[in-house]
Amino acid sequence: MIAGAARTDEPCERSFTVTLPNSMISIAIARSVIRRITTFESDDAQSSFLVALTEVIGNAMDEHVRMDIAEPITLSVRCDSTDVVSVSDLGAGYDMTDESSAPDDPTHQSGRGLALARAFVPAMGVVSSDVGTTVTLPLVGLGIVR
Repeated sequence: MIAGAARTDEPCERSFTVTLPNSMISIAIARSVIRRITTFESDDAQSSFLVALTEVIGNAMDEHVRMDIAEPITLSVRCDSTDVVSVSDLGAGYDMTDESSAPDDPTHQSGRGLALARAFVPAMGVVSSDVGTTVTLPLVGLGIVR
């Protein structure tokens, strides 16, 4: 629970952002932050959400490395009527709806992490533009940010 926050069933009206370095430690930091502030409905819900979060942050880090981007990745938590965790990077992005962007080689692993994340968090959203990509992971049905 965040210091000073009252524990109620009403949604909170807070949000915050954490900048994460392009380093594997970012995955551990993000997972720790989410476990600390979220009450998950079950152990399975927690595992599912954290697998999705791990995939999303891993993809963001890979994109920053691939494009030689030094700026950090951001993890944002919005706590209002819809608790949402977002991961933003400055990479080129990936269009999950564009079949032509899928790799031709079936053994190629690129893009499969987002499909896995979506399997665990079906309401996941991806928005890419020329200034970066933001992936949103709603907690609805999985947990509640406290």
